[in-house]
Amino acid sequence: MIKELRLRQGVYHGMYGTNTHYEKVLQALHLAPNEFATEEKWLCVPDMDHIVATMYQIVFVTLSNRGGATYFPLTGPVLHLSEQQIICLLVVNNNHWVKALISSDFPLPTVNPQWMYHCTVEACGWQLPYLDRMTLFNELYRKENVDIHKIDGIINLAED
Repeated sequence: MIKELRLRQGVYHGMYGTNTHYEKVLQALHLAPNEFATEEKWLCVPDMDHIVATMYQIVFVTLSNRGGATYFPLTGPVLHLSEQQIICLLVVNNNHWVKALISSDFPLPTVNPQWMYHCTVEACGWQLPYLDRMTLFNELYRKENVDIHKIDGIINLAED
């Protein structure tokens, strides 16, 4: 992830707004072998989401009871839909993230606005196959008292 951050340093500087923020993210990615990962070295959402999506060329989704966001790669060609992979992280106990297994038609939160401003022309088509799913998510989420963990299509982590 360090390589990705450095490779597109100008893009990430623009996203983070300051050199201090960029350096904080860069330092968080540096972990010596056998070093214990303290909290400042954890994957930081939303600071690192674009890096993950771009580096691995995946659709990266984060969900919590406060909403969520979808992150597409900032660069690179749009993969055929059958080759695209969605990785979804779900917040648990308001202090850590776990990978959630979602169905192929699970509603997706809207794309993070930073992506729209910083993606390349080549990558801008990533969102097209997911527009209906993002619209459905917004419709469901706008209803009062919607618990993101109970939307059909996500596996309840509390059940076996």
